[in-house]
Amino acid sequence: MQIARRIAAFLPLLCVAAATLAGCKMIDQTLFRPDPEPGEEAAPPPGPATPRPVGAASVLTIRYDSPNPDYQTALGQAVRAVEQRRPGAIYDVVAISTAAETAQAAKDAGAVLAAMKDLGIPNNRLNLGARIDPSANVREVRLYLR
Repeated sequence: MQIARRIAAFLPLLCVAAATLAGCKMIDQTLFRPDPEPGEEAAPPPGPATPRPVGAASVLTIRYDSPNPDYQTALGQAVRAVEQRRPGAIYDVVAISTAAETAQAAKDAGAVLAAMKDLGIPNNRLNLGARIDPSANVREVRLYLR
């Protein structure tokens, strides 16, 4: 009897909660993706990222064994070469670091991503990622093609 009374007391609350939540939308990346800039095509969001196989070749690897490596020239050459061969390619910019250096590796990858935007690559073709590698002895930012 006690259980039936408790369920009966909570039933109106559950109905109100269900009605309230029915109009909600799950939070996902599309809520935070900016609107395309004028002249930029709105491409469908890329599919789920597939893990890169160990040994998959990156287009460019930037090693941070010195404080501020000069990667601008190499990045520009790599992007121009890719755009000539595969116009509209989607790029994955991936920070590789140990767990202790994840914050700095994220900043490094963000700077590379900004440099790619300066080279004319639109937001909808850039993906940012990070991977922790306990065996990494130097932070790296790798550029992959999808």
